[in-house]
Amino acid sequence: MIVIMLTLVVNMNDALYKRTTKANARGLAAMVDSIMYADISAADSVAVSSDLDFTVRTASSNVRYYYNYDGSTQRYRLYRSVSGSPLLLGKKFTEVRFKYYALSSYNTLDSEITGPPYTGIRRVRVSLNSVVENLGSPDSTISSDFSVCPAHVL
Repeated sequence: MIVIMLTLVVNMNDALYKRTTKANARGLAAMVDSIMYADISAADSVAVSSDLDFTVRTASSNVRYYYNYDGSTQRYRLYRSVSGSPLLLGKKFTEVRFKYYALSSYNTLDSEITGPPYTGIRRVRVSLNSVVENLGSPDSTISSDFSVCPAHVL
């Protein structure tokens, strides 16, 4: 009877740990999404340096988003820089992707800009996949994919 109770307690603690870890990771991912969404939606313009780097200009600041690959961890690091001060938003991303779209005929947002020059950007699509360590598959990943149309870009 004692063995059964101990096994039950251990299994319940393991399940609680996994659920708490996943919930914390989802909360952090939602925070990154919210920050990016707010910055892009308030933009007056979007300037792209490369596929992995873009800056949104607002009335009060320039906010740059960029990522780089860390070969030692085999993960991407995502940064947000305001006035040259970088802030690490996350370092466990398995995928970080930015896509840019221009306004095409009849006011539809369907024309992807696939290379330089990156001009006429009316929508930014952000795709993020991150890994949650020590959970096992399939619960070990969190994905987000959202599009933002800057409100002040005409």
